[in-house]
Amino acid sequence: MESGKTNPVKIGFYIFIFCIIIAALFFYRKIFSYLFVSVAFAYLFNPIVRFLEHRKFHRTTAVILVYMVLFVIMSTIIFFWIPILFRQAVSFTGNIQEFIDVQNSDTIVDSGSYYHKLKTDFDFLINKISFLNLDISFESLLIELSEFLNSVPTMLMSYSSKIFTIISFLATIPVLGFFILKDYHKFKKTFFASIPNKYFELTIILIQKIDSVVGTYFRAVLTEIVFVAMLTTIVLATLGVKYSLAIGIIAGFANAIPYLGPMIGWFLAILSVILTGSPIIMTVYVSIAMYAVQVIDNNIVYPVVIGKNTEMHPLVILLTVIAGGYTLGVMGMFLSVPLVFLVKETITVLYKNLKDFEII
Repeated sequence: MESGKTNPVKIGFYIFIFCIIIAALFFYRKIFSYLFVSVAFAYLFNPIVRFLEHRKFHRTTAVILVYMVLFVIMSTIIFFWIPILFRQAVSFTGNIQEFIDVQNSDTIVDSGSYYHKLKTDFDFLINKISFLNLDISFESLLIELSEFLNSVPTMLMSYSSKIFTIISFLATIPVLGFFILKDYHKFKKTFFASIPNKYFELTIILIQKIDSVVGTYFRAVLTEIVFVAMLTTIVLATLGVKYSLAIGIIAGFANAIPYLGPMIGWFLAILSVILTGSPIIMTVYVSIAMYAVQVIDNNIVYPVVIGKNTEMHPLVILLTVIAGGYTLGVMGMFLSVPLVFLVKETITVLYKNLKDFEII
């Protein structure tokens, strides 16, 4: 066959392969979320497995050991900490609802009661800053908060039908993660075998850079979540603040949202102090304690676990968090900064190495 002529068999074969790929993507579309989370799960624990491998453990044995430790930790959390957290969360919500009910009640509240004094103090504060033209009142805040709390049961009921799906999802992730961890080297070998020699070195450099950026960042975030949650719980419990465990855990996860997250933990701690009738000076102690947690985290924990900052301007980070919140809600606020940072680093590495290899 002449070289200048089109090979219909070759074209037909490529069309056939393309159709198979499209059909496979359609067939497996429902499990992409499972695969993505499972890969992230395996990626998170792979350094521990690799560490055990270097200590002469067989990889399968190392994975089983990691799962055994993870099982013990999760069992402890589920059977000991979750019930405490649940009771504190219910009590805290009930405390807020009781406060709202008293304020919205038609019954005349005792002028000497704590709730009456709190309302008076709040109205006094609003009057003092009236020059700011804030369209705010104690009653309006209570009404909005009450509406939110009353909508929580309805929200939970709407998701009750998805409980089985959620449980199935959570149960499947560790199973898929086990096989990904166990056969990690096989997957890695298969992937690199498919890379053309011309781009082999570039691919290795790019993957190493992405692994360094993503792995270091997400493990640093996880470390910060655990540290901030533990330290916040300890300092609040030491100060005698109620619901310290619930507030500490929320503060830990919220801390993953740059700049805005730490304010959530502080607000909940102050709210707990105010609604439980603690001395007003406690708000000062709590504010100092929460600030100290952030100082330790930002100046000791974060530099140690990540080694460097994200090299993004604070204004860019803040705008990215806000944009992520508008786009994907709370999840977007968590993921927007690392995703933007990953794209930035990937483009930088690609451009540099494509130039060095004279590909562009």
